[in-house]
Order: sequence, then structure tokens, then C-alpha cells
Amino acid sequence: MHSEFLRKKGIDGQHFSAELIHETALASLNGEFATVVTTAFLKSLFNQ
Repeated sequence: MHSEFLRKKGIDGQHFSAELIHETALASLNGEFATVVTTAFLKSLFNQ
């Protein structure tokens, strides 16, 4: 995949990685609109 698809450019030209955008979005949602958990946590609920 081309690197330009893996990052976003801010209004000042600074580039942000897809991982940073993803982590920031999860942090914004967690506790206010959602409870963010890991896949491992969810899998553990079904393996009990």
C-alpha cells in the first residue's frame, strides 16, 4: 500500500500516521460514547 494512504496531512502540512489517528479516535470515544476494549479481552469473555 502506498505510504500516502497510511497517513493524514494536517492543516499545517504535518503528517499523522494511521496508527496515531486510530489511537486518538479510540481515546476520544472511550468513556464518553463507548467502552474501548482489546480483542483479547473480548475473546476471554467467550472462553470462560
